[in-house]
Order: sequence, then structure tokens, then C-alpha cells
Amino acid sequence: MLVDKPPWVSHGGSQIFSLDVHPDGGRVATGGGDHKVKIWNMAPILNGSVEADPSQPRLLATLADHFGPVNVVRFSMDGALVASGSDDHLVCIHEKRSGQGNALFGSSDGQNLENWVQRTALRGHSSNVMDISWSPDSCMLASCSLDNTAIVWDAASGGKVATLKGHSSCVKGVAWDPIGRYLATQGDDKAVIIWKADDWTEVKRVTEAFMQSSTSTFSLRPCWSRDGQSLFAPNVHEPPCQCAGAIHRGTWACDIKLVGHRAPVVACAANPHFFFPSPQDNKENTNSSTAEEDACNCIALGSQDKQLSIWLTVRSQPILIAKGVFESGVNDLAWTPDGYTLIAASIDGSIATFTLDESELGLPVAEDQVQNLLGSLYGDAARGGRTQHKFIESVGQLQLEVAAEAAAAPPPRQPAPPTPANSILSPSLALQPSTNTQTVTNTAALQKETRTKDGRRRVAPVPVAGSPTPNALSMPSSLPATPVNRLAPAAVPAVQSQQLASAVGHIPPPPGLSRAAAGEEPSPAWETAAAPQSVPTGAGGSGMRPAKMLPVVEAHMDSSSAGKDEPAGTETFCFKVANRTKRSPSARSVLQCFDASTADMGPTATPLWTVALSVPCLLLAAGRKFVVVALADSSMQVFSMAGRQLLPSIALTRPAAILRVMGTCVAVVAGSTLSLWDLQEQTLKVEAEVGPMFAMVGAACRVVDMDLSPKGEPIMVLSNRQAFLFHSAMRAWMCVADNRFPSSPFNSTMPLGSPRGALARLKQGGTTGTRGSAQLVASTMKRGGKEAAAETRCDLESSLAAAAALCDAEGYRRTLRVYCKHLAETGDEGRLRETCNDLLGDVQLIFESNGTSEAIEQPEASTDAAGWEPNVVGMSKLELLRGMLPVLSST
Repeated sequence: MLVDKPPWVSHGGSQIFSLDVHPDGGRVATGGGDHKVKIWNMAPILNGSVEADPSQPRLLATLADHFGPVNVVRFSMDGALVASGSDDHLVCIHEKRSGQGNALFGSSDGQNLENWVQRTALRGHSSNVMDISWSPDSCMLASCSLDNTAIVWDAASGGKVATLKGHSSCVKGVAWDPIGRYLATQGDDKAVIIWKADDWTEVKRVTEAFMQSSTSTFSLRPCWSRDGQSLFAPNVHEPPCQCAGAIHRGTWACDIKLVGHRAPVVACAANPHFFFPSPQDNKENTNSSTAEEDACNCIALGSQDKQLSIWLTVRSQPILIAKGVFESGVNDLAWTPDGYTLIAASIDGSIATFTLDESELGLPVAEDQVQNLLGSLYGDAARGGRTQHKFIESVGQLQLEVAAEAAAAPPPRQPAPPTPANSILSPSLALQPSTNTQTVTNTAALQKETRTKDGRRRVAPVPVAGSPTPNALSMPSSLPATPVNRLAPAAVPAVQSQQLASAVGHIPPPPGLSRAAAGEEPSPAWETAAAPQSVPTGAGGSGMRPAKMLPVVEAHMDSSSAGKDEPAGTETFCFKVANRTKRSPSARSVLQCFDASTADMGPTATPLWTVALSVPCLLLAAGRKFVVVALADSSMQVFSMAGRQLLPSIALTRPAAILRVMGTCVAVVAGSTLSLWDLQEQTLKVEAEVGPMFAMVGAACRVVDMDLSPKGEPIMVLSNRQAFLFHSAMRAWMCVADNRFPSSPFNSTMPLGSPRGALARLKQGGTTGTRGSAQLVASTMKRGGKEAAAETRCDLESSLAAAAALCDAEGYRRTLRVYCKHLAETGDEGRLRETCNDLLGDVQLIFESNGTSEAIEQPEASTDAAGWEPNVVGMSKLELLRGMLPVLSST
């Protein structure tokens, strides 16, 4: 296996949220946080000699028609179109035309070598578009959004075919059945819904496997096997591990799970080929007596734990676990058409290729054998790549289809041949034919032909003795000519669930960076924009976009807001605001308080108290003493824990984008202004513009968390893994955590969580962890050389300055200890002497004739003319120096 990370495939330092491979294998498209879709030449990515050739193009085109981060990009099955979904609520479809494209104004990407032109922009979602899937014939596509809906579009006209409203929370994944009969959607309501593609009715809601799934995922990428027999759904939790599940067609049971990751699995990608297993795999496949004749499937999983795994279904453990390749979670996966190369995209802004060989995957099954399998499962409609909107799934249905077509276009079609004896898969995996196989005769004259509203012809078969009822059948409609197959056939798992139940080993937890959506249980009928509360948009020219109104806004008592004398994690109350909807415009929005310790938190739960609000609520936050509501009329109201209004309505400059209660303080971002009030003292502590911060990091970044420093100054954590502190004395934003030093063992990462001071909460394992030892510093020096040593020193100096700005005494002491040890180990006398002089202050050394010296120390409380201060972050510098002496003496 070969692993490669082309560094030139990037979006200018922004995250890469999605990627997809063109059906011909010559291009790969990526979508990123810079609001762009980029189409790359595949040859330099896979071939080192081509990459070294300066005459070979790398970037083929840059598409910049979105106004927000691009969350998903997908080529159509025939390769003629590429669709992308973004935070701007749009789905853009581009088509490739002849000639060369133009250069984007103000872009450094150069001139487009390929001419990709926007064909249409699909408008209908009211929140971020998270996933897209094309129909097998490329005539339709489905998109899903954080507005709790999925929409099916006509790709030619751009019109809506159907709006699917079965989910009660954000819909983050969608996958179209390659046979064309079903559409699957997956959401934060812990459900996968299977939709029937002829009338868009709900066939099955699968919930049992997802009851313990996480809602902190950015997106979900389910996928079907090429023959449509299995749907692989991510975000399944099998305690104590995270995994993906295989949902079987027809029964819709999820009894096979790929277990082993330690953070939510967010992406599934089925290999486009069946594979004959190697002799080693045949030995493990003890359940099959004819293992040499059985084909297996290959599945790739990407997880928020920054790792991916590749599975063969005849093996109980993955054939590959990729660790240490990415710095953040794996967000999307795609196979090349030959099935031997997997490409993965990560939120850290990079992609990686994993190329396997025949000794690892086996030999692919021939195309004619795959077509025989599809014919045995679905009849002639699936043979030879013929495209049909709805495929026949039983012998009885096929016979009724023959009778129906006989009425319109004689001669009638013949029934599909029976399942061949030499099928490449186990017979138990094929759909069983209907037990009722009586021939339908003399019914042609009784068929009734009708026309639907969209002009399609419908022929309702008349039931005969022993035949299925007409209501259980759907007649196919005529569709355009057959498109080019996107990929070779995928496979169905050929082993039992117990073979796949073993764990993959211990995988480290994820960095916790995700753009999670708020509003956990909004009404599925709500049609207003529903932006996530915890993921406000980055500041643009006019500031941050206000939060959009949800039908239900919920907040729990935040344990991080507990006072000094109050224990954290003693949450007892839950607060909800039910906003008025379009269906009930006369109703008033209501704030309710519930006892969170009770088991009944459903619609029938009795509230402890209720408050009527004059206008709908946008954001809701709760602390230990206050409940704060941000309303749609740019106002804010403060209530006590008993529901009393404590202050008159507070006018904001604009509707709020962020609301957070921390102790007795409330932080509000409205427009481009951050305001921090102390509600108990009723004073304004901080008022700052967020524009300078986003000017440094870019408007595409998002605020994922807020906190207060020990000094009571606001801290904002951004989606690019940087954290900013507003220094009230200097009235400036300061970057106190970032990932500029990846080679340093003390590199700062998100999320918040360590109890060792404010700096430790911003750094996972960094200077405050057990890694800050002399042995680790020395080993890092030996491995990384001078460059790694310099990067480690820069990271420690940055952390030391951040701890001082945060007034974090514990973090400053620990960081200073490791920093001085590092300087001593590397022999950096100049920096070490300057650091010690700063701690020692004004000391005169009087040398006597006998060679001895006497130190005359200035009084500890004095301040000399140069401005030396005896204390730093509340600690005595001399005491800090005394603590450093044992560290320095050891070197």
C-alpha cells in the first residue's frame, strides 16, 4: 500500500469539506471553506513522475459561485455535471463546455484550463446544504439541509420534484439507491428514512441502531452498494466503540456493524467493485464452503478521530487503519473507478491517497458476471446498464409489468430469467422471488391508463387470483437514454455480523472540532431558515449573520457557568421556547422551564413555569442564576430561575448571532459588536468589534465556542482551531491558541476540556500535560533536528505569552518550567539568560578581591526605573525563579 499527501491540493489554508472523483477517473473535485469548488487533474495526484513534470497541469478549474463554505461536491453519474451545496443555502450545478475558461477576478489560482459554467442555481433550502446525491440516470438529484428537509430536484429544469419532511432535526446525509427505487436520508434525529422514489412516501424509518448516535457531527455520508442490496450508514454507536451499520434492502434490518473507531464515523464509501478474496481471506471466511467462488465487498470508513479504516467483508478486522495522516477528522471519501485507490479529505485542509494492490484487495469480479447478478436480482431492466426509473424487485411484479406494457406497446416483454446457478454472490444474499408466480393472462383489456400531473403515463394492473395488489406496485416511467455508468459495481457483505463485531483496537479520541447544529427537535413542517445556534457565520462586511428562527429553541443549564462555590455538572433544569409557526401565526412564543431530572421530557411533559414572549425567540441561554432570551426584534430579556423578568428589554444593535451565559455574565454578538455584561452588577464589562479578528483569520471561519478568562475577558474559539482573547486594557484581540507549529509536541489543539487553567482548556495535552518532560523534549530534538527544536521553542514562547495574557497562573508556571528546560537542553544561553534576568530583576553583583561575590537584592516590592515588575500573573517572579533552579541544575 502507498500513502501520499499532495501538498498542492489545498484551498488556501481553509478546510476541505468534501471531494468526489469524476466517473472517468481523470479529475477530482474538492469543496472548501474558501467558498470555492476546485477541479484537479488526477494524474499528478496518483503518479509521481507526472507530478514532477512542470508541463502537466494540476488545477483545472476554480468555481466561485457560492457565498459560503462549500460543504459537498458531487459529479453526476454521466460526468457531464458537477453539483455543489453550501452554507449559502444554494445548490449550484455546473456543466463543462468546450474551450478554455476565464481567470477569476482577484484570484491567485490562475486561468481556468477547463470551461465549467454554472448551469443553474437551485433555491429552496432555508439553511446550510450538507449533502447531495445524484439519481442513477443523472436526471434528478437530492439535497439535504439543516432546515430538517431533503429536496429532490429536476436537474434539467431546476424545479422541485418533491420536498421530504420526515425528519425532526437537521438532515446531514442523503444517498440515492443505484437501482433508482429508493432514496435514503440520515439526520440528527437518530433516524435513517428510506423513501420510495415513485411517490416519495416513507417506506421505513430505521432508528434502533442509531439511538445512541452522536449529534455533534458536521455531516454524514451514507452510501449504497452498487447492486443496491445494502445501505451503509455512519454514526452508529456500539458501546464503547463507534461504527457504521449495513442496512439490508427489503428487511431494512441493521444487523452488520463495522466496529472499532473511538469517535463518530461520518463517512462511508463502498468500493465500486466486488473482489475475489485472497487465499488468506478464504481461510477466515469459515462460514462459506465455497469461499473461492464467493465475492466480497470492500468498505472504507472515515471518522472524527482523524483516522480511516478499510474493511473486506470476509475478514473480521480491517485490512487498513490509517493513523497519523490527518490532524483533524476525515470528512469525505471517494474511490477511483478501478477500485484500488481511496482518496480522503480532512477538515485540516488536506487530502490523502491510499493505493492498494491485488495482494491486499484481491482480483475484481468481471463486469459480465456483475451484470448477470443484477439481472438475477432485478430482471432485464438492470442488465447491460439500462437505465430505468424503477426496477422490478420480484417475479410477480415482473409478470404484472409484462401485462401492463402489453396494453401499450405489443409485443409484450418476457419475464426476467431466473437467478443463474453460478451467481458470484451467496444465494442467501439475493432477493427471494415472490411465492406467488401464477401467470397473468387476459388482463390487457382491463388495464386502465392514466396521466399524472407531470405528464407521465401510469398503467394500473388489475389484480388477479394469487397476484399482488395494484397498490403495492408502481409502474416505471420512460426516461432519457442510458448514461455512462459512474463506477464499476459495488458489493454486498458476504459474511455474518459476528465476523465483523471485533474491535479494531484503541483509536485516540477526536480533536472535538465540528460544526454541530443546534435546535435538536424542530418541527418537520417548519419552513423558515434554521441556522445552527452554536455555529454562527463568520463576520463579513456587515458583521455576523443573525441566528435564524427555529420552531423550538432549547437550552440546558450550562455546567460551565457554575460559580466558584457551586459544583459543576448539577444540571436540573431544561428551558424551551416554542415559537409561533406559519401554521399558527396568531399563537405567541412561549418560554417554558422543565425539570431535566425527570424521565418524561416529551411533548406531554408539564413545565415548572411558563412565560409568554411578545416576539419569536432566536437564541436561548441559561446559567445558574439567569435565563437570557434573544428575540427577533433585536432585543434581549433576562429572567430569574423562577421565571421572573429581572430587567427591562435590552435593545441590541441587530438580532443576535451568538448568546452565551457564563456565571453572572452574558456575552452577546450582534452584528459586528461583542458585548459582555455583568447581570448581577448591571455593568458593561467589555464592548469590542469582532471585525479585526475575522480580518485576520478570514470571514469563512466560524465561532464554535466562547469562554471567559480568569480575568473575566471573553475568549472566542474558531473553527480553524484558533482561539482569540479580547485584551480589555489594550482593546485588541490576541490569538492565544493556534496550530502554527505542527511539529511541536506542545502544539495547541481544540477543544476546551482540561481542568488545569485557562491555557490548558485551550490546549489538548500541550504544555500542561505529561508530555512536558525532559525526556520528551530531548527525544523530539533528536528526531526533528534544529528545525523541530526551533518550532518547539516558538510554540512554547507563544504559549507563555498566551498564559500571561489570560492571567493563567497555573498555565504560566508549567509552561515556564518546560520552556526553561527546553532552552537548557538546546544550549540557548541568550534566551535563557534573558528569561532569568527578567525573573531576577535588578541585582548588583559586587566582586571582591578574593574572587567571591555578594549579591545585593532590591526590595521585592520595588519597581526600578526600567519598569521591572516583581510579580507576573499574580505570582512572585523570584519564587518562580527558585522553582526553575532544580530544573536548570539537572542539565
